Amino acid sequence: MKAWLLTWEGTANPADSDDYKIAAILSGRLGSGSVKPIVDAIYTRCIWTATDLVYFAHKPRDREEQFWHSHNQSDRFFYGYNPCIFARLVKDIVVRKDEEMLVERVTWTELPYFRIEEQGGMPVEVEPASPRELTRTLKAVAADIHGH
Repeated sequence: MKAWLLTWEGTANPADSDDYKIAAILSGRLGSGSVKPIVDAIYTRCIWTATDLVYFAHKPRDREEQFWHSHNQSDRFFYGYNPCIFARLVKDIVVRKDEEMLVERVTWTELPYFRIEEQGGMPVEVEPASPRELTRTLKAVAADIHGH
């Protein structure tokens, strides 16, 4: 199954804990145009102060210029700074719950990453598809629910 996996990345809270690394998992049927406003809402709600929210409320162009990264692609993009949200399409996402150990193991396959190395050239695979895994405590993914 393909899905959009949104994870916190960086060295600051909540990216520093596997328990809170997952920001959201969304249907793979959504296009990036539908995912971007969700990423924006999650990031601003979790990271910004009320002052930031008011300041940027009617300045979507300023928000886009300041927080969307220039190396984004339609199936993978970054939003924010430290921490930032890394949103990308993944395949074979599975969550296995171990109620005895009170953890859940999330596994997925990152899609290959292609880049055009030279102007007019063909895309070159720079990162092959790779399996990934995250083990987290069995609880809500939102850090603020648990006072983290």
